[in-house]
Amino acid sequence: MSGTETAGRTLVAGVGNIFLQDDGFGVETVRRLGALD
Repeated sequence: MSGTETAGRTLVAGVGNIFLQDDGFGVETVRRLGALD
């Protein structure tokens, strides 16, 4: 470590297809997390 602080980053992969209604959970989670910014 160099002693400098950096902000942590998180990658969320939303898997599923909301149009086929097979698994919209991941997609909806990513959409809601994006709305928080």
